[in-house]
Amino acid sequence: MNKIFFFMAAVVLFSCNNETKQQTELPGEFKYTSYHLNNSRDSFGLSLNHYLQIAKDGNYRLLLRNDNGQAGYYYGFIGFENIAVLDDFIADSSILVTDTVSKTSGETIFRLDYTTGKGEKEIKFSSATEPERVKTVRAILDSIIASPGKKQSSHFNIDGYLKKIIAEDSVGSKE
Repeated sequence: MNKIFFFMAAVVLFSCNNETKQQTELPGEFKYTSYHLNNSRDSFGLSLNHYLQIAKDGNYRLLLRNDNGQAGYYYGFIGFENIAVLDDFIADSSILVTDTVSKTSGETIFRLDYTTGKGEKEIKFSSATEPERVKTVRAILDSIIASPGKKQSSHFNIDGYLKKIIAEDSVGSKE
């Protein structure tokens, strides 16, 4: 009986030593934003659908509009498997920055802002211009946003980030 126990313990210890190291951290903050531009003769602004900010350690903050247009604030953890997927996505230098979205009202614009080992990167796209590699990551991020069990959070301020988006998108906009 002791030989069987020793054999089982050896197998367990051996298998633990051969496991690959689990990815537990991103190289920097990751942001995923969805919005519509409001472009009229009188003003230029945006209507935010959602804002997901993921910290290096995988904890997230989420601002999400409900059906009534009111903002809900949430927080949680994306999971180690999603950290690994995002880390692989960030490491892929073949993903080009896409800025072929229309600056007219009505089109949903998606934006990914993240930090790589070489600096900051931005990918902006509509569903019509979305690269295939981005579709996979966006599906994961959308599932995090739609997942039940999010913890309610207090208000957090993203005004500076939104002003940056408005300033970038207002350049060369149709009037």
